[in-house]
Amino acid sequence: MSCPHAHPRFPTVPTNPAQNLLPYIDLPRVEGANVANPPASRVLKSPHEPIASLYGPEMLLIVPFSTEVKVYSILLQTDVPVTLAIWKNPPSHLDLGTALPGSATFHAHHPAHSIEPIEHHLPRHRFAGVTCVALLLRWEEQMDFDNSLIDVSYLEFRGESTSISRAIGSLAHVVYEKKPQLEDHKTMASFMNNALLQ
Repeated sequence: MSCPHAHPRFPTVPTNPAQNLLPYIDLPRVEGANVANPPASRVLKSPHEPIASLYGPEMLLIVPFSTEVKVYSILLQTDVPVTLAIWKNPPSHLDLGTALPGSATFHAHHPAHSIEPIEHHLPRHRFAGVTCVALLLRWEEQMDFDNSLIDVSYLEFRGESTSISRAIGSLAHVVYEKKPQLEDHKTMASFMNNALLQ
């Protein structure tokens, strides 16, 4: 007999530590609307602890980052099929009442009862310069609103931080010499030529 609800598992292909965005997620500021067992950030931490919707077949998660990132993909495991509406840098007033799926940056469909988390690849040109992501999970096929709950047992973000490359680029300096002297710029080739001439 199989268990009726999902348990967190790890993806078949483990996340490369360089692409794991967990260190860049501002965990104390993660918000969840219609989450029965707050804080919503518990599903992001390792080990992943499941979260469930409090009432009805929808849940909104707002995940802020401590620095600017590029989000390549989202790994998700749920117990029911859900439609994902994903916002890049959502407006601050976004909640279940104002989160209209038509205004989302990207949409995806997530199947039910997956054995392991499923990776949803995002269009990289749309998810660069990200400081916050909002996820609306909605169980569209369920008609019984009162008895339809969503369990999320795994959530992970893959991508890279863009602040490191920007910080390195801001440290670059150009040196300009008004009157360069050839003797100041000896190269290995000039030393080799001098050695061969002697």
